Amino acid sequence: HNRLCCNPKHHKLGDHYDNMDDLSRSGRVHGEKNHRATLSEEEVWEILCLYYFGDTESKGAPYTVSHLCREYDVPTGTMKDIVGGRTWKHIYEEFWEDE
Repeated sequence: HNRLCCNPKHHKLGDHYDNMDDLSRSGRVHGEKNHRATLSEEEVWEILCLYYFGDTESKGAPYTVSHLCREYDVPTGTMKDIVGGRTWKHIYEEFWEDE
């Protein structure tokens, strides 16, 4: 997939959702490669651990979304997307493979 190619035979007609699917499949912008990412892969892994399993400070009690938002300075919607596996999917899937 060469996005600089201008050969019309290499292009296909599609809408915005088709373009987003193509972009997602290409792997060019997920995770830290996304210019809008404010978290690292390591931080996302930590977030998942804290949300699902807690830590020694919390005596194993999982952290709430609001607590994690304050801790990592991200909006609630962003945090819900992370812990629900809607964003950072490659980390989310790897996290649950290890379990």
